[in-house]
Amino acid sequence: HACVPCVVVVQVDFSRDLEAQLNFYCDARGAFSNLEGVIERVVVRVGGLAMKAHRYVKGKHSKKTSNFVKASLAFAYITIPSLSNPLHKLQLHLNLAEVSLYTLVLYFHVITCAYVRCVYVRCHCITACCRRSTRT
Repeated sequence: HACVPCVVVVQVDFSRDLEAQLNFYCDARGAFSNLEGVIERVVVRVGGLAMKAHRYVKGKHSKKTSNFVKASLAFAYITIPSLSNPLHKLQLHLNLAEVSLYTLVLYFHVITCAYVRCVYVRCHCITACCRRSTRT
């Protein structure tokens, strides 16, 4: 059976009122912060919202739409650490990186640095664990 809040997050649509949509996602994140499925969907939908803004302006952003896309990506990016599954986190980070590249928002650099740190730490931990297990 599907998680009702997950379905609501996917189905609510404010059409062209992107700010109202982002506010809805913000409220959903706060109301259902204990449901990882909702949080994951919110992150994906906010990335889609940035893409929608990019399509509406046909890639020619004003300061307002550029700021909206950046704010959307920042919102999604800061939401990801609340998830527990590292693979889901990585997938969502990659999704946001693709959105950033597509919309040509320079936020990509911040996200890329975070991925590199995350991968480095994970690889370092795995290597250390392997070294310990071969000694015993």
